[in-house]
Amino acid sequence: MPPNRSLRLLVLLLLSAFGLLCSACASTVPPRAQVLYVAIPPPPDPVEIEGSAPSPVYVWVTGRYDWNGVEYVWIPGQWEPRPYDRAVWISGKWTQTRRGWVWIDGRWALGKHGSRT
Repeated sequence: MPPNRSLRLLVLLLLSAFGLLCSACASTVPPRAQVLYVAIPPPPDPVEIEGSAPSPVYVWVTGRYDWNGVEYVWIPGQWEPRPYDRAVWISGKWTQTRRGWVWIDGRWALGKHGSRT
């Protein structure tokens, strides 16, 4: 390879590496979550049969209604393993606002000492 061509290749590789390094270091702001407002309230939750937990580390995560753009669709509850010791599940809920009904996500929280629910 001629020396001129080798030098160009080296410069190109260095510039590429620098570009990758700069893009990896650049901070990105996550997009704002889009809030979905629904004009009609969700129907009452159906009665769910939980059954028995697969093991003591599992917690029942309640079902919920999801809005598919046309109607509410029921998403059944399920047993989920605790993400950490003493974790409890705080169920999500539909809340009425001036703009319509909005879903507030459920979340894991730290329970009291000895709490298994």
